Amino acid sequence: MKILILLFITVGVGYSQTLKRELNSIPFSDSQGSLVNIFSGGTNNLEHQFVDLDNDGDYDIFYLDSDGTYGWYENTGNAADPHFELSLDTIPGLFFNDWFYLVDIDGDNDFDLFTGANGAFIEFRRNTGTPSLPHFVTEQDTLKDNNGEPIYSEFGCNPVFADIDDDGDKDFISGNSVGTLNFYENIGTPSGFNFKFITNQWQGIIIISGGKRDDFRHGASSLDFADIDNDGDLDLFWGDFFSRSLYFIQNTGTPAVPDMQVVYNRYPHNQDSVFTSGFNMPRFVDIDNDGDQDLFVSVLYDPTVPQSLMFYRNDGNAGASDFHKVTENYLKTLDVGNDSAPYFTDLDNDGDFDLLLGSTKNPDGTLYYFQNTGSRTTPAYLLVDSLYSGIQGELSVSPAAADLDGDNDPDLLIGNFDGTLSLYLNTGTPSSPSFKLSGKLKDNLGNNIDVGVYARPFIFDYDNDGDPDLAVGAFNGKFYFYKNTGSVQSYQFAADTSFIHRLNPSDPGSPIIDVGDNSAPFFLDYDNDGDYDFFTGNRDGFVYYYRNDGTNVHPLWTLVTNKYIEQDFGADAFPFFVDIDYDTDQDFFVGNLKGGLYLYRNQTVTGITDIKRDQIEDFFLVSAYPNPFNSESEIRFEAGRQAHYSIRIFDILGRDVTTIFDGTLTKGIHQFHWDGKNKNNIPAATGIYLLTAGNNASIKTIKLILLK
Repeated sequence: MKILILLFITVGVGYSQTLKRELNSIPFSDSQGSLVNIFSGGTNNLEHQFVDLDNDGDYDIFYLDSDGTYGWYENTGNAADPHFELSLDTIPGLFFNDWFYLVDIDGDNDFDLFTGANGAFIEFRRNTGTPSLPHFVTEQDTLKDNNGEPIYSEFGCNPVFADIDDDGDKDFISGNSVGTLNFYENIGTPSGFNFKFITNQWQGIIIISGGKRDDFRHGASSLDFADIDNDGDLDLFWGDFFSRSLYFIQNTGTPAVPDMQVVYNRYPHNQDSVFTSGFNMPRFVDIDNDGDQDLFVSVLYDPTVPQSLMFYRNDGNAGASDFHKVTENYLKTLDVGNDSAPYFTDLDNDGDFDLLLGSTKNPDGTLYYFQNTGSRTTPAYLLVDSLYSGIQGELSVSPAAADLDGDNDPDLLIGNFDGTLSLYLNTGTPSSPSFKLSGKLKDNLGNNIDVGVYARPFIFDYDNDGDPDLAVGAFNGKFYFYKNTGSVQSYQFAADTSFIHRLNPSDPGSPIIDVGDNSAPFFLDYDNDGDYDFFTGNRDGFVYYYRNDGTNVHPLWTLVTNKYIEQDFGADAFPFFVDIDYDTDQDFFVGNLKGGLYLYRNQTVTGITDIKRDQIEDFFLVSAYPNPFNSESEIRFEAGRQAHYSIRIFDILGRDVTTIFDGTLTKGIHQFHWDGKNKNNIPAATGIYLLTAGNNASIKTIKLILLK
């Protein structure tokens, strides 16, 4: 007789094959309700445009963020009731750089693409697909006018295409930093454009902004045209680099012969006027299909502004607009500002992972606490506090958690912008923490640990000696390691270059590990060979994977890849691995400059093994859950027959920690647990442990990770 047994195999040799990006698979909410587009990565300064690119009758949102990431939010609702979800699909040939504008320039009823190119040039990509299945192909890498001269769009400006002379084709208008406009007339046809330079002072408009009488300035501009008064011609809206609102420039002429006059320097002209730190980008669109133009505004240039994508609903009509601000965060994604620094830990001792999320803000970064209100297998997160325990720091904070004083509850280390580390001791309990600032973390010589700028700590027991050691990333892209020469109850961190300073720490001539800027280390035994490997992000948004081909005590680092995931994280990638769903494999989160998170779920590969009945009797299975664990891990042992079995725990160096069971078991499933203590009933340190189980015929080993 034969039986089919289903085996689950975790793939860990290839460095990204098992990871799949997910967007909304773990619920997050705050006091205002559920978040959407949760793992979009966040938003900062969205250059945006509303276009029905998939030809389904409603508007989608295309965006280019200040860190260079771009994409689109698909409208999964309808024209009157839109719902936007970040699309993870790739549109062939879609590429945005510096700025972009989608327009049907050739009259074939689909949208073509203009975008910035190096040196203020313009690239043209024609849509060779269909109205519902676009495919962009570069036709001109340098757009030229009718005389064969390059057409420029000044860096920082957002130009626009519009039929400003009412001849049935789209003209090109771009801003200058001196406060004027370039006008290129389209002297071609609706199906074959041909731009002719007319003037760099179109309509004689000069915009000069400033907050003081003697401080009037002009700068980059962001433009949009809309017939806001429903008189059949296009009016102009202008966001200036130095203006905290919008200019309304009304067309008092005709559709064919415009006469543009500045009417307001604050818009909307009511109590809900746009008012930000400056350089606002307007876009008008009838988003609710009620026949009038609504207004969306983003703030460009400054990534620390609190506004994301602002929505002003038009409560008037097509001829008499009446705008009221509905929200400053229209897309309502998970976003803590800038430089999100994730750290998952069981903060309330309930057996599941909570989330601490550091941030960068001006003037002070704060620590966000998201409590897991779901379960260890089905997590769900609620924002409890955006200033958790009053923790904040100049510009940025980056958290790490570990039991630093041996009292069996997690303490906090906060990496600061000035390169130091702040220590917050937990004076509460494992289930009800209370953190109190204990001062700057000092080394064994009594000096403040200081890595320069942007300290990013990671705590782990690298040598498995029972006490926590410390690695710190920094602005300079290097790594600083401090070995704990004290004890579990009394740490003493001593600077040590023997672990993660050079590729071969024992060779003084070996290259120093340097990932450019803003290193952010994370250590785990990724390849399951018994020693720590490490990952790090950097300022360019890449994730590096270094494999340890030596041992923990004598490491030998090999750079496997500097692009662990084929994803543009924009800038300041901050990696974190955690088994978020307790399915025994490590899922992957990435913080980044935009202040949100990316999630890549570890996909389990399923295999089927065909074996005979007589092989079943010597077959046994062992698993531990949760893993990693904080207070207790349940051990499930399934015996194929009655026999003598032993279940033991060893540390990474092979030292005996404790015996879970040693005796006879009957055929079937048996449950055990390990409470994280050694055979002397003393809590073991944070680190990697080996659980061995079996009998005289066979032994199986699985790795346990104890976190505190």
